Amino acid sequence: MLFRSGVVVLAERYIADIRKQFPNGPYYIGGYSFGGYVALEMAARLKDAGQQVPLLIILDSSIVRVGATIDAKMASFFR
Repeated sequence: MLFRSGVVVLAERYIADIRKQFPNGPYYIGGYSFGGYVALEMAARLKDAGQQVPLLIILDSSIVRVGATIDAKMASFFR
């Protein structure tokens, strides 16, 4: 659960910082290793908020079963 909450906290913080400078998308997001999970969470939240995320790059992030949430977000993003 700590992993999941850390991802959410970082994603919320990064989105707030980005949207201060760029209130509207499109947003091109990428993340490396642990940052890949944060990037995925950011992309999902931005899409849920009605923003465009035409590109999500995830590098060197393993697929782990932290729960169905990450798998569901990944599947819904790529639909």
